[in-house]
Amino acid sequence: MKKLTVLSVLLVVLCSFSIIIAAPGKEEQLDLIARSRNMWEQKDIYGIWGYTVTDLDGNGRWEIISASVQGTGFYTYMLIYEVSEDGTELAEVSQNRAENMSAPDIMVDRVPTYFSEEEAVRYYIFKDYIRNGYAENYENIRAVYLKDGVWNEIPLANKTTLFTDEEHFTVTYSDPD
Repeated sequence: MKKLTVLSVLLVVLCSFSIIIAAPGKEEQLDLIARSRNMWEQKDIYGIWGYTVTDLDGNGRWEIISASVQGTGFYTYMLIYEVSEDGTELAEVSQNRAENMSAPDIMVDRVPTYFSEEEAVRYYIFKDYIRNGYAENYENIRAVYLKDGVWNEIPLANKTTLFTDEEHFTVTYSDPD
């Protein structure tokens, strides 16, 4: 009986220890992110730079999203890292976006969200605004989500404004298809 009790206590301690390792606290995660600033800080940029710490996928591990809006075209560049499962390092998050496509403009005060119970995914709605000189403006709306360590984007709508001169322009709205 004594051996069984000791074994039970040992199992409880080991299980508790593994939970602590698998789920580092928020303060420890923030400390890791701060210590890893050289990974996610965007240096040598010519534009606006900002970052946010969040838990997009709700798995208890923080993500750091670092974004910069650069140039006259307002092109957005983004780096995303997530605290690893054991809490010892930051892992780069893959971005499922067409190559050379501007990232969504994430430097905003509020973000509309939608939670799909069926998929167990929270979608975040962002816009992206890009200029091609004075005469061409492109805006789009995307639903983004983080799942299994991958940043995914779903195009929802597009708006194109073409100026022929200061008084005349054409606006076209379209869905992603």
